[in-house]
Amino acid sequence: MKSCDAADMKDIGTPYGCSETQRHGDFPMTGSETNDLLDRQDSVRAVFQPIVDLRTGMPRGYEALARFDTEGSVEQHFTLAHRQGLGHALEARAIQTALRAGRPPAGQTIGLNVSPSALFSVEVDSVLPRRLEGILIEVTEHELVTGGERLLARLDELRARGARLAIDDVGAGYAGFQQLVRLMPDVVKLDRELITGIDASPVKAALVDAFVRFARGINADVCAEGIETAAELRILADLDVTCGQGFFLARPSAPWAPVSDAASEACGAGLARALGVGGLSSAPGRTGPVLERLAAKLAHCANPADAVHCLIEVSGILGAQSVALSRLVGTGLNQRLVTWASDDQCDSESYPVAAFPETARILKTGEAAIVSRADPSADPAEAALLEELGAESGLMVPLIALGEPVGLLEVFTADDGPFSRERITIARTIAHQLAMMMQAAEDRWSAAATQPQRAHAAASVGYLATVPRNPAPQIPELATRPRRSFRLG
Repeated sequence: MKSCDAADMKDIGTPYGCSETQRHGDFPMTGSETNDLLDRQDSVRAVFQPIVDLRTGMPRGYEALARFDTEGSVEQHFTLAHRQGLGHALEARAIQTALRAGRPPAGQTIGLNVSPSALFSVEVDSVLPRRLEGILIEVTEHELVTGGERLLARLDELRARGARLAIDDVGAGYAGFQQLVRLMPDVVKLDRELITGIDASPVKAALVDAFVRFARGINADVCAEGIETAAELRILADLDVTCGQGFFLARPSAPWAPVSDAASEACGAGLARALGVGGLSSAPGRTGPVLERLAAKLAHCANPADAVHCLIEVSGILGAQSVALSRLVGTGLNQRLVTWASDDQCDSESYPVAAFPETARILKTGEAAIVSRADPSADPAEAALLEELGAESGLMVPLIALGEPVGLLEVFTADDGPFSRERITIARTIAHQLAMMMQAAEDRWSAAATQPQRAHAAASVGYLATVPRNPAPQIPELATRPRRSFRLG
């Protein structure tokens, strides 16, 4: 968490806003100072830090932070007050001071830091409005560990009055996902230790990505605390973190300060990058941007031969030893698959579908299938092919366009481990794109074949211009090959 040595520092974390060191540090104040703070109406003031939407660069709300006019850190004042039995009264004074500033512009929230124990106090309850719409109650994760069912009931009551719940300091090393599952917050606020240097840490990015995915599943927002650089902001935005706070965006100040120009421009640039042609995420380890890059390349392929140049990339995305792309030609018993492998340098092979019953089945049903040499029930023809290719297992995914099979994507691996569901889903996603590419190529061929004045278009679709799906293609040099014989590197 951030230090609060300076009065204007953003100290996200505890209800008191201070560093771990200060939480356990020395206490230069005396007990009389707490009473003095409570006696003087002007002893506590509130500052507000924008909670910024990282997609637009606009404030979505403001977090209220307490400041005192005496020596000692904010954390020290609150900790001492709780030791004296005056903590709830001091928290209530801080909340009351924040609410006196009024409410942010319409549609924006005001975040109030409250310790779980104070939520049950008469002092805090007396200063909270009856209706809590537009108020975000922020409680710190490590203070929730022993809250129990009583705390859950109290939070439900506050939500029924219109409040939203934020869990602060998530990822700081306390209960983590267990607390999130139990409390189902509206906002997950990630501890700044997860955020600092995230642009140079794939491990941190992966953990933040996990929190984002979880939050999306419970319809919650994610807020990153302590954003200090443009590089951190860019990675967080690309990871779909909803909101952020930190010095790079805006410092705590009087209500209701705007976001810095640099931060607004950075957020806007990130959105423009995502919307633009070839706009790619800079977040490490995310499959979406990689698939987008591949889809953009496939969208410019005129025929399967062109797509061969993308097969190496497909192999990398799927973690495969090699992949093969086939186009279905012919009808009935004359159906054949013309195949290109990722390492065959555009040399194609052809084989009859009837020789491979499992292949014929998936082309008919549209289902994907996995074949493994270690599976005694595997199709003997497919298992023999795997052995010939030096592969242990293969995933076969049919290419379907306009409800009809047009080809096959095969993914070969050197181990017999199972294909994960995510891997299968990615392969299917790629197969959909390949299928539409093949269909578009055949449509171009059909148009060129029926319009002699546009015969030059046939040349642009390469192999498809000479090999229609129906009838079976006349390829003498391939027709004598009974099975696939492309090699795997």
